[in-house]
Amino acid sequence: IHGFAVSDSGGAVYIGRMGSLSVTTATISDCFAAKCGGGIYSSDGNVTLGSESLINNCIAGGATVRAGGPIWDGGGGVFIASDASLTLNGGKITGCSTTAFGGGVFCYGNFDFVNGNITDCSAFGGGGILIADGSHTKMSGGSVTGCTATSGNGGGVSFTAGEMILKGAPVIDGNVKITSNGSEANNLYITDDLFITLGGALTQGARIGISVIPFEGGSLRISGKEKNTAFYASAAKYFSTDADGTVIRANADDKCLEIGY
Repeated sequence: IHGFAVSDSGGAVYIGRMGSLSVTTATISDCFAAKCGGGIYSSDGNVTLGSESLINNCIAGGATVRAGGPIWDGGGGVFIASDASLTLNGGKITGCSTTAFGGGVFCYGNFDFVNGNITDCSAFGGGGILIADGSHTKMSGGSVTGCTATSGNGGGVSFTAGEMILKGAPVIDGNVKITSNGSEANNLYITDDLFITLGGALTQGARIGISVIPFEGGSLRISGKEKNTAFYASAAKYFSTDADGTVIRANADDKCLEIGY
C-alpha cells in the first residue's frame, strides 16, 4: 500500500469508530499524513500487525508547538488514539519519521508489543515510541533499535505519561538523541515522576538502556514498589544506564529498581 492522506491523518489507513485492522503479510510503504499516522491512524479501533507485516518509510508531518502551548502530533508509522489499541506481534516498523513525536508509534491508547522490530525511526522526541497521557504500553518481547530523537529525549522510547509494563525479553538498545556535540545514547527515557511496572520476570535476552534527567548524588527510583520481590530483585542485570558513572541496582528496602552513582 502506498498513500498520501487527503486529510490530516492516516497516510495509508484511517480506522474510525469500532473498526479493526489485521495485517499479516502486507506492506505499507512511502505514505504521508500532514499531522498524525503516516502509515496508520486509529481513532477508535484495534490494529494487529503480524509476523510478515511491514510499515516502511512512512512520514507524519505534525508540529510540537502551536499558539497556546505544546501539542502532540506525530506517529510516523502508527498513531493510536486514546480509545484505540495496537498489538505488534511480529513484523517491522522501519525507517518511519515525524517532525513531532513517535517516529515509529505514537500511543495514547493500549499498545501490546509482543514481538517484532521498530528500527531506524526518528522524531523530535520518542524516535521509536512515544507513550502519552492515559496510555497503557506493555512490552514483553520485540526490539526498539537504531532510532533517533532529533531534538528531545527518548531516542528509543519516550515514557512521558501513562503506564509502561515490562516483562519477558524486550530489547530497547542502540538508540540515540542528537546533541550539540553529535549524538549520545538515549534508549528508554523516563521522566522523574514516572515508574516502570515490572509485570513479570525479565528473561534471557532482555536488554534495556535507561535515560533520565541528570541528577546529582543519591539515587532515583525507576520502577514502582514491587509486590513480587522476585521480579525486581532479578531484573537489574537486564538494565543498563545511558549516563556515565551511573548503575542500575535493586533496592531491597524499597523493593524497586533505582539508578544511582
